Amino acid sequence: WRTRKQDVLQDLDLPEQTDTITYLDFSPVESHFYKGQHEACEATVRDFLRKSRKRKRTVELNARNGAKLLHKLLALRQACCHPQVGSAGLRVLQRNTSHAMTMPEVLDALVQKASLECEESLRLLVSARSALAGLHLVAEATTKEAVALYEGTLRLEKECLGFARLDKQLQLHTYYNLGLLKKDEAQRTSFLSTADRLRNELMVDPRRRRSAEVREYQRAKKEFQSHPGADDQMWWRDALAILAEDHQCAEDLMNRVVAAAAEATSVGRYESVLRHIENINQLEKVLSQAIENRRKTRAKLVAEI
Repeated sequence: WRTRKQDVLQDLDLPEQTDTITYLDFSPVESHFYKGQHEACEATVRDFLRKSRKRKRTVELNARNGAKLLHKLLALRQACCHPQVGSAGLRVLQRNTSHAMTMPEVLDALVQKASLECEESLRLLVSARSALAGLHLVAEATTKEAVALYEGTLRLEKECLGFARLDKQLQLHTYYNLGLLKKDEAQRTSFLSTADRLRNELMVDPRRRRSAEVREYQRAKKEFQSHPGADDQMWWRDALAILAEDHQCAEDLMNRVVAAAAEATSVGRYESVLRHIENINQLEKVLSQAIENRRKTRAKLVAEI
């Protein structure tokens, strides 16, 4: 097949190729997103170098390590196109929309993601402060340090108000313990009253919630048991048979499979096998074994539920 330009240059009278380079500036949203991807790429490289120095020898840049580094560089190039492009982009939102998101939509998505990350960080910080307060109560005769930590938690909650919420369980823990530790009767009553309100909010009609959860479980169980799955659909074998008839297509497929296995962080027990398969027949055997194991696992799960 004559697929190269030089093979058909005389027949088609193609013009010479010209390259035009245009430099564009990121919008503020694009710049923020690209900066995050750049920091992730830099962290991966630094981690690779740190491990190399820790072992006091040069870490071999094999296909696996190289794929990880190149994947981060690919994410940087994709971020230059659009925040939705690539595996590091806003892939979750791609399922809900068939068009490229506008920058305001991307900004809303990034803000939502940052809020979730902030809430998780706040949850970890407050949990750590509560643990320290408990240690102070056990190790010291005074409650001063513990009260200071709990009051700091309340100040932190107010500072984050509007963009991050603290779990009600952690709020209940903080207010209740402050109510027990405070010596001033007015403050003590106020904190314990707030703790009682939070406790009531957490315990509102638990039976109704449990009934709804049971109904949802029964519905999901019925749907799962009645779903035939993809185990019995062997269309892929026909596809492999068609590809095997074309040597070039078969070779291209095998190269893609090996490359995908090298780039993947983990593909389970078949990882080493996928990286060393040489032809379509071997690939078919590996897939057949994987699907058979999946079918057995699914049957076992259905029997258990």
